[in-house]
Amino acid sequence: MKFSLAKGPFLRSKRSTTGIMLELFAVLAVVWLVSVVSYSIRFNFLVGLRAILVVLISLVTTLAVDVIVALLKGKRKVKEIGNFVLTSYSYVTAIVFALCLPVGVSYYAVIIGSIVATLLGKYLFGGFGYNIFNPAIIGRIFVGLAFGASLNYGIVANETNSAAYDFVTSSTVTSSINWAEGAIPEGYDFKTILFGNYNGAMGETFTILLVVAAIYLIIRGIVNYRLMLSYLLTITGISFALGLFYGVDNVFNYTLLQLATGGIMFASVFMITDPVTSPKSMNGKVIFGIGAAALTMFIRINSDYPEGVMFSVALMNMLNPLIDSCIKGTTFTKLATKWTIIAAFFVGAIGVNVGYSALYPLEKAEKNTWLNDYTVEKVSDSEYTVSSAGFKGTLKFKVTVNTSTETITGVEILEKSPSEYYSSLESSAIYGAIIGNDKQIQFSDLDNFKCENKVCENTTDANVGFDVESSATYTTSAFIGNLKAVVETIRGGAK
Repeated sequence: MKFSLAKGPFLRSKRSTTGIMLELFAVLAVVWLVSVVSYSIRFNFLVGLRAILVVLISLVTTLAVDVIVALLKGKRKVKEIGNFVLTSYSYVTAIVFALCLPVGVSYYAVIIGSIVATLLGKYLFGGFGYNIFNPAIIGRIFVGLAFGASLNYGIVANETNSAAYDFVTSSTVTSSINWAEGAIPEGYDFKTILFGNYNGAMGETFTILLVVAAIYLIIRGIVNYRLMLSYLLTITGISFALGLFYGVDNVFNYTLLQLATGGIMFASVFMITDPVTSPKSMNGKVIFGIGAAALTMFIRINSDYPEGVMFSVALMNMLNPLIDSCIKGTTFTKLATKWTIIAAFFVGAIGVNVGYSALYPLEKAEKNTWLNDYTVEKVSDSEYTVSSAGFKGTLKFKVTVNTSTETITGVEILEKSPSEYYSSLESSAIYGAIIGNDKQIQFSDLDNFKCENKVCENTTDANVGFDVESSATYTTSAFIGNLKAVVETIRGGAK
């Protein structure tokens, strides 16, 4: 009997896990570098430096956790500890976690989140290869729930130092979109969204770069395209169906907006494709991607969380053993059977989302008819002109806004009629509150005023620091209405 000593087909690649993870880290580092450069150009070097520090703090923290765990495992030699750190791959967890955060996040949230991601997300389950959940996602969910107030997405110029910027809480693109209409919020366009020229998590805004990274990782065989493709195609199918259901103006733009905003692209490239927490079988990977997409869209559209990516992936991580157990040992020898099962999951994902929307549809923004009394013109993303009738003539202003922080930062009178009423306007509380940038008025402050028949009145007990002046009711009311008209125009006319 002659025995063959040829290498088996399982020895298909000389690439090691360490080599693959280092290459993945290098791709993530490119995304990080582009983020740093973008923040430095859009704002200044100090903001770019903060983008550097957020990731470095996460990396140093996870390194410290790795070293402590290595010591607890009895490793004492530097070489042993170094090898443990290199093969634990926590540096990949650290950079993925950090890129899921806004540049304005507090440093202590980064430290604690990194500890939770590494220690609880991975080592609690036995270390790399044994963790049930994607560690970076566990850290991000924890930070979002525990330190949500410190996730500062807004970046505004410092009032006292023109060379500095402040980090403030602000709505994100996804939280600003009414998904029953799917219109791009004022101040944004597809070019802005695709090339990352807006505030969000550091790694999620550069859609074009993420597409390039995805293609590279697939070609190199570092990630499995089935997970990524099934996730994105299901997102596309659900978005298209929802766009048709709600009768949006352009269903293709609606679908692209869903794909390009929030963390969907980042998750599809760097989270869904995690080999440890995703199914092992090819069919299981497809089902995993479809399920994650269905949950992502369900949470995004119907819950109070405008971004459902992290929760959806974590939930599918929990179902991973079930998917593997159902698929294990099952070979779909007939292509018809295989694609029928996958199609059933795909259609089911669309059906659940559209069906729920049919039962509990989103409310479309109610257009304000009172806006017809005001003429608003956009000069730039931060400047608007607005005019309306005053008591004796026309009131016209130039209004400066910051859409990121949703504030009115200044007002300049362009046109007025001479009368004692306009003198009262200039001495009124609301005028003095913002002329000369003495105070920034929040968009939400103007929600307290109801404007009808060219008269605005405060309908709540909220003290917003200004109100209609009794000595010039019509004029100051018109002034408030002008500001409110600008705000509602920016919001798309929503009530």
